[in-house]
Parts: sequence; structure tokens; C-alpha cells
Amino acid sequence: MAAFKLRFHPKFVIDLGSAIAWYDEISKVTCAKFKLATNRQLKLIRKNPHSRSVRYDQIRFARIPKFPYAIHYSIDDKNNCVLVYRLLSDFRDPSANWVKT
Repeated sequence: MAAFKLRFHPKFVIDLGSAIAWYDEISKVTCAKFKLATNRQLKLIRKNPHSRSVRYDQIRFARIPKFPYAIHYSIDDKNNCVLVYRLLSDFRDPSANWVKT
């Protein structure tokens, strides 16, 4: 089976940029580890998006190992595509940050 295409919502791009900027201020090494862990998780999602169970409203999420973040996404099987919506921190109220698209 071919890997799914990833499509990123603009809010995911903003979330990712904010997280990278925050870790970059803390430590260049920690920032590099965060970027690597996030990229690995995105590759796993792309390869097998059905590996995570549905959590709410057809949204699945994949935790970033060793970091307090999760990638929130849904699957469009018809178009062989994963829609990546948000990168949310465990320390924030997800209902306050979630915006349905």
C-alpha cells in the first residue's frame, strides 16, 4: 500500500513554528530532538495513519515521544490523504485551542 499524502492545516504550521521557537530558546539540542521526534511521528502517520484510534469527531492523535505534544489528524481514505490539523500541548486545554475546519 502506498503511503498517504500529508496535508497540513495552517494552524498546524503555526503550532509547529511556535513549539520550535520555544524549544530553540530553551536549547538548540532540545529543539533538534523535538524536530526529529516530530518528523518521525509524521512519517509513521503517513505510512500507517490507521494505527491510532479515533479520539473525538473522527480525529486521531499521535503523541510526540518524550515531548508534551500530540499531532491531531483525520484520514481521508477516498483521496489517500491525511489531514493534519493541530500540534497541541498537553499543558493547554484542547477545547480552547481546537477549531473545527
